[in-house]
Amino acid sequence: MTKGDVFDEAAFDGACFYFAVNRIRRGNRGRPYLLPLVDWIDRDDQLFFDVLEWAAILRAFVWDLLIEGGDAATVANEVRRLRATKPGGVYGHNDKITLEAKNPNLHAADFEHLIRQLRIKIAGGAGYPEHWLAEGGYTNRATAQEMGAPTFTMLGRRSGYVRRMLLTLVRFAVDMAVAFGTLVAEVAELGEDGTPTGETIAARDVVDVVMPEISERDMETAAGAFGQVAGAAVMANAQGLLSDRGAIEILAAVAAMLGVTVDVVATLEEMGGAYEAGALEEALESVR
Repeated sequence: MTKGDVFDEAAFDGACFYFAVNRIRRGNRGRPYLLPLVDWIDRDDQLFFDVLEWAAILRAFVWDLLIEGGDAATVANEVRRLRATKPGGVYGHNDKITLEAKNPNLHAADFEHLIRQLRIKIAGGAGYPEHWLAEGGYTNRATAQEMGAPTFTMLGRRSGYVRRMLLTLVRFAVDMAVAFGTLVAEVAELGEDGTPTGETIAARDVVDVVMPEISERDMETAAGAFGQVAGAAVMANAQGLLSDRGAIEILAAVAAMLGVTVDVVATLEEMGGAYEAGALEEALESVR
């Protein structure tokens, strides 16, 4: 492969990667995740500004000046005297004059409840719990953990899609470097211990994209579950109801909740192969 084969100016002029989400198999374009909620988000934005304007109106007031038996000239004179009074000054009058500050009473509905209901609809449609949108006062730790689990699953799937996007870009860069001769096409394969295995792999297969973990583990709950499952697995193995491999696979699944990856095959090999019923109890420490 030569530079001319890879970079033909007519073919690559203005070319780019295009990744579409929520795209049907025969479609060319995808749909944004928030497209079904865009109208509700816009209405929430409008409602919030309406509330701010309503609050600004409530802060306004006017003076209500009542003069019993006063004519137009008397009223006009008192208005001028009132306007001339400085803030913090004293306005003196007799019992024939009544002065009150009047605030507007619009008899508006409870906007806080309305905004919260609209926000719950938007959050539910997007797959997020309410307390993720600055509404922590309506939940507690227990319910927050339960409501967050489906969201973490959804974000994990989307994180995998972003990882594939980045991996495509990185591998394309490696392929171009190989085509230009700045990288070799194949490199030596390394084993888990970091030593060469004697095999070679393509340079593009060496790179990988590791995404940050977004799931929140409850270590206390996971540790308690591991202890209970371990005890049940040992008992079932001792009674011959569960094989060594099956018990270790169960323990490996629970250990994953703690962020520990257990290689079932390697663990069996370290234990000495196929054990008889009851041998798991002696080798349980190696699994932990």
